[in-house]
Amino acid sequence: MPRTIALTCTALLLVACSKKKEDAPEATKAAPSTTAATGADQPAAHAAAGDACNFAPPDKVSAALGQPGFALKDSNAVGPVTVCSYQRTGTPRSILIRVEKESGKPAFETTHSQMKDKLAEIAGLGDSAFSYREGSGDYSAMVLVVLKGTTSLLLTQVGGDLEKMKALAGQIAAGF
Repeated sequence: MPRTIALTCTALLLVACSKKKEDAPEATKAAPSTTAATGADQPAAHAAAGDACNFAPPDKVSAALGQPGFALKDSNAVGPVTVCSYQRTGTPRSILIRVEKESGKPAFETTHSQMKDKLAEIAGLGDSAFSYREGSGDYSAMVLVVLKGTTSLLLTQVGGDLEKMKALAGQIAAGF
């Protein structure tokens, strides 16, 4: 349960932060982070992030989602869990990808159990997959969760297109 609460909180934080930045007038928007490189600088930013997110390079994320310009903003790896945050200047602004290797099945099952009233099962993606919406209106995020073997994969994007997220998840899961 603590993992699911943390995932839900992360998704909601992503939604809130993404929306606030999108609503800011151009003159008051924060300058891009020095770790959120674009274009030719992406490989350097990716290497600087400790290669924890090699399973989803920014160009692969942009191509699969049909949303150019994603750059790796942040990556964190603790034990079997890696969380990668990508950002771009367009809308949708960000996507969060979380991978839990080896111990991912219990996390997948717990999330599935807790979200059972609002999830949609997805056939043909990994060993098992489901999606659900978190939040509402302009703060609505699409969440896609995939289990492949003992690895769980979670993608969260405000205003995300489920079909494109499924394509990205399939590409990532193929590497597990």
